[in-house]
Amino acid sequence: MRVFGKVAWGLGAMAGLYFCVDMFMMRIHHSSKQAAVTEEQVAPQAPPLPLQERVSGPVPRPAPDVPPAPVAPPRPAEHPETDRTAELAATLDGQYSVDAPPTRQAVDRERAVAALFRQPELDGKGVLQELNCRETICRGVVKVASEETDNEVFGRTLLSASFATTIHDAVTVASRQKAADGSVIATFFIHPQSVFALLGP
Repeated sequence: MRVFGKVAWGLGAMAGLYFCVDMFMMRIHHSSKQAAVTEEQVAPQAPPLPLQERVSGPVPRPAPDVPPAPVAPPRPAEHPETDRTAELAATLDGQYSVDAPPTRQAVDRERAVAALFRQPELDGKGVLQELNCRETICRGVVKVASEETDNEVFGRTLLSASFATTIHDAVTVASRQKAADGSVIATFFIHPQSVFALLGP
């Protein structure tokens, strides 16, 4: 009887111990589960990302490389050479108006120039209409039959070798005006080379 009582008491003690351990384990498992749930509920949630709207459409293409249009340089109001000639003509006209009365040499110049325009080759192509020589400057007017014969007329007269050997002065055609009949009226000056120095650089 004592042995049976001891065994029963031992079994009861083991059962109680097992029950206590089992209860303890269940309590721990239940606590960890609660903690996990609490953490999941308490954990702050990140705000949802804003939706980005994507619009489908044609992809823009880069513009082709177009070379810049050439820029024309600004044109002067008048050709520099024309300006220079006009300035020289004005200077010669001023010098002619204040030039001294003609001398014997001036009269000889007139005769020599007039003789050049009497060449038979110029008949009907160029006529010396006016020529006045003062002491240093001569002023004359020539009527040329047409623009086509202009070079020939001046080439045989004021720009010829005969003129250069007889008269050592310079010649400046101050103006050319085309008439209604197609002829050209040219005004010229025969003057010393020193007149060019009056124009400056």
